[in-house]
Amino acid sequence: MNRRGSVALWVMMAGMILMMLALSVMARQMTSYQATISSENRLRAHYLAESGMEMALWQLNEWVEEGVESYRESPGTQSPEPWVRQYLVSRLYLLNDFDTHPLDRPFPLLTTPHQIRMKAELCIEGTQLTVTVEGRCENARITRQALLEMPVATPIQGGGGEYARWKLTPLRLVSLRQIEPYWLHD
Repeated sequence: MNRRGSVALWVMMAGMILMMLALSVMARQMTSYQATISSENRLRAHYLAESGMEMALWQLNEWVEEGVESYRESPGTQSPEPWVRQYLVSRLYLLNDFDTHPLDRPFPLLTTPHQIRMKAELCIEGTQLTVTVEGRCENARITRQALLEMPVATPIQGGGGEYARWKLTPLRLVSLRQIEPYWLHD
């Protein structure tokens, strides 16, 4: 009887050791799985931020082109620079609408919850524009920020005719960087 009790005790101890090993392996696998999912979501958030920045820069350049066309339709001798800047600034509210109302699930084939948030701010002098974009996928967030120089007009010598001729430089990307999360309120 004594021998049977000790065998049962050894079997039970061996079973407990095997169970602890199995639980340890499962916990390690779960941690690895969660790290993989987190890494994938961070990568998706990075590409969402990149996509959002491309969308914002494209839209800003489109508005500059529309401002040039608007200037051409109302000829004058003044520089097109303030005209184009004012046209661009008057449309920034459209881009800033994505600050309070982010683009929710802009990519339908991406099944995880995701969004893009954008904001554009003009410096006090009106010579530079800061564009901030956040890509979010699940709990992962990546924020990118671009500093743009506003269009500058220079007169072209020897233009002749009734109206002066101007050369207008496009928006110029000064810097593009990843920053700490900008939107902390949600």
